[in-house]
Amino acid sequence: MAEEGVTTVDDESAAATTQVAAPRQAMFKFPNVADDIRALPEMFRTKRTLWIPFIALIAAFFVALGLPYEGVDSGIVSILLLFFQMAFLPQGLIIYLVGGFLAPRGSYLVGFLLGLLNTLLLFLFVIIRSDFFLQQGPNGEPAPTPGNVLPILVGYALFIGPLAAAFAAWYRGFLNRMNANSQQRRAEREAEMRRKKRDEARAAKRPASTKPTA
Repeated sequence: MAEEGVTTVDDESAAATTQVAAPRQAMFKFPNVADDIRALPEMFRTKRTLWIPFIALIAAFFVALGLPYEGVDSGIVSILLLFFQMAFLPQGLIIYLVGGFLAPRGSYLVGFLLGLLNTLLLFLFVIIRSDFFLQQGPNGEPAPTPGNVLPILVGYALFIGPLAAAFAAWYRGFLNRMNANSQQRRAEREAEMRRKKRDEARAAKRPASTKPTA
């Protein structure tokens, strides 16, 4: 009966270890664009946090409209300028990285939607704040014209942004795989420790060998 109980425990340990172990997935795979597009509406309806980068991008647009923040405390100006550079200008990439990290799937599509919104807001900024591009630089040099700046910004928004979102999703998957591997190794160590304890308990229960009589 004791051996049967030990066998049951061994089977349970092996089953637990097998359950933790997950099939190894490929680090890179070509996306199924059609399925990802069909999944977009459901993603935005069920995962509310996916709206965060879009809301932050719109907020950054209104922050950009306030440039150059005359009459505002210098500390607040530093925060606003940082938010403008990181969130509104596409080369900051933070909006795209957040969107890709939060997307359950189709992160490149989320990045592309953010790029479209960013492009629209950039053109609106140029129209509303055309005076901003007529100002001179700090050294008396003329400020860049929209014709020189917009193609670069739009290129970042529509091409580099989706790539950054896809990279963020890949990195999230990489962290998940590392965590799963760590859990598997921990389960294997615990199973090995339990096995050693059972072996020691069996050895302690064995009757001592009798010495031969003369």
